[in-house]
Amino acid sequence: MLTLDALFAILQGLPASHFAHLHRAWQLFCSRLQFALHDADNPLEALKTALRKATSGEIRLIARAVDETEFVMQYTDLSARQKQALIALRYESSATLSHLYKILNMDRSNTYRCLAILMKKGYVGRFYGDKGPAYFAIQRRLKPSSKSAAFQVILDYLRDLDASGRPQEIYSLGEITTTMTTRTTPTTPTTLTTPLAMPRPERKLTVRKSDSLVVS
Repeated sequence: MLTLDALFAILQGLPASHFAHLHRAWQLFCSRLQFALHDADNPLEALKTALRKATSGEIRLIARAVDETEFVMQYTDLSARQKQALIALRYESSATLSHLYKILNMDRSNTYRCLAILMKKGYVGRFYGDKGPAYFAIQRRLKPSSKSAAFQVILDYLRDLDASGRPQEIYSLGEITTTMTTRTTPTTPTTLTTPLAMPRPERKLTVRKSDSLVVS
């Protein structure tokens, strides 16, 4: 997404080419804003012109970013940089550290410190994906006790299934292992109804003096 800091940077003359890592619609809006700055009397008029000429796809992205910004701004226990990081994560759903600090236009170490504080306060979580560790915005906080409660829900559900009876599946609830048992028909060795044909010896034809044909 395009953060407010990035937007202000473009309004002050930063070329839109520096935001090639953003979504295509954001790149188009940045370029549109850059062109509007050449003809406008002031940056705010250029912003109004870019918004009027923006496509519906660009407006949707901008509206979503504004919604996330308004939601996060209510948190009084976060600094301005921490709010920016949380807004970006809520918009992106999840992001790696290398991707996030590019979005925030912030150095890697400061971005990492912001994420560490957000994780400590319960606003951000971390998981390991295909590209290594990544971060996501927590939409609903859960107490640590909820983990054991969720585990108990799964156990109760499996016990109910065991009581109702399930063919071909057996769950060992004590060790939390699952084994699959399937009925198979034992294979019987193939019997030959007719004996195998053995190769016949090669026969030679010879002609004797008596001019009679003998097969040997």
